[in-house]
Amino acid sequence: MDEEILEKWRGKADDPSVTRSAFSAWRGKRVGGHLRLWAKYSGDHWKAKRGGCHAPAWVDVVGPFDAAAFNFNQIAPAEVLFPVAADGRIAPPGGECASEPAALLIVNASPMFLGHSLLVPARSRNFPQVLRADALGLAAAFIARSRRADARLCYNSLGAFASVNHLHFHYLCLAESQQFAVELAAKQHRRTFLVHPHAASIVTLGTIPGYPVHCLYVLHADEVSDSESWDAVHRFLFRLFEVLHSRRVPYNLVLTPGRFMYVCPRRNQACNVGEYRMAVVEVFGCPVLQTEEAYEGVSEAAYERCARSDIRLPDAEFESLLVDIETRWSED
Repeated sequence: MDEEILEKWRGKADDPSVTRSAFSAWRGKRVGGHLRLWAKYSGDHWKAKRGGCHAPAWVDVVGPFDAAAFNFNQIAPAEVLFPVAADGRIAPPGGECASEPAALLIVNASPMFLGHSLLVPARSRNFPQVLRADALGLAAAFIARSRRADARLCYNSLGAFASVNHLHFHYLCLAESQQFAVELAAKQHRRTFLVHPHAASIVTLGTIPGYPVHCLYVLHADEVSDSESWDAVHRFLFRLFEVLHSRRVPYNLVLTPGRFMYVCPRRNQACNVGEYRMAVVEVFGCPVLQTEEAYEGVSEAAYERCARSDIRLPDAEFESLLVDIETRWSED
């Protein structure tokens, strides 16, 4: 799957008729320190983004679709890479595009990573950027088909720097860095759950206590082959996000091909007033700098200060969230 995507993506990533900034302009480097951050910078990325870069506004986690704002119904046909089926399969090269596929994979108009594309479920149904159980299942099925160890599917909720209020995920390959810093941090197991009614499916919940922001990790350890079991697992996992939505807690999410899911419940983006603007890739350990001066001077200490002051939930609130999630996952 990945090579088919990348072959088609490479033909568009530096094409000014398709993208607003060139992928080839990006630079990256390892940041010294125990976190093993990876920093990135592109001179024209921020000025080329739709709407530019402004001070973050407070945004509710659950909000309606706004047809008057930019959305993915407005993209050019040349931006579409592949239609995607409900089981995560992409259409074969040269194949017919279904009139209403389960999702579309489209090139990101400001690509930051190798293969950087957007997975847009049920585009014409105009779902807002509020995660749904069926979209989570589709996203997990899509990334599970990847054979690249560095492939990731990322998600920003509203209030956590989702730049477009139209349901979508970011597909990308980390290439040089291979993993996000959060994946390299020590994990602490918390509880194991059986997914009902399929008791053979086991889900592990844990935390990452040494990371600057509070993060959860979730591992679904079993290979699921039939669609009924797959749906049951992802309806079960989705209860976590129902808790976050009900409590209006913004979050960033990463899915890996190895059935790991990393979730950062966080403070609203309006609190992010420090020098590092933190959406999903930044929160999980890849700071994207806005100026060359900031890139040259990037430091783990400054990143950690910003993450703790602007993003990290208070300890008591995070613990309360964990208890609520465990309660929901313990229900029949």
